[in-house]
Amino acid sequence: MYDAKRALVKKGVLPRTHASRFQRARVIDPVVSNEWRIQLPNGVSVSFTGSVDAGTLGTVLRTAMAVE
Repeated sequence: MYDAKRALVKKGVLPRTHASRFQRARVIDPVVSNEWRIQLPNGVSVSFTGSVDAGTLGTVLRTAMAVE
């Protein structure tokens, strides 16, 4: 049934039941540095310098995406 539902969603017969978790990434200026700026679809921008672990970055991005 899952495969049939997925096929119908792909054909446009059924709507998607959830939003996509991924967004297209675009490299604006491919200069190598320790400065990061992430523009989220809701308009919030997150900027930082240096390294950050995946858990912390995930927490910050989830929090920023919740801003309305």
